[in-house]
Amino acid sequence: MSAAPVRFDTAEGRWVIAAAVLGSGIAFLDSTVVNVALPAIRADLNLSVAGLQWTVDAYLVTLSALSLIRRKPG
Repeated sequence: MSAAPVRFDTAEGRWVIAAAVLGSGIAFLDSTVVNVALPAIRADLNLSVAGLQWTVDAYLVTLSALSLIRRKPG
């Protein structure tokens, strides 16, 4: 069963757009915070540049996996 399409000129459609914009902004802010924290992470864990890349990749994979979870309708 497929869901009915959402028209963006309705109140429901505007809420969908607002949620998408807010989610995008939070994702941008979150990535900025992680990048700002990298020098402290490097100093605390004594990591090389490759270690920092693994840290960022692990964080992004976890974040992506959790953002794919959604509730079943009904």
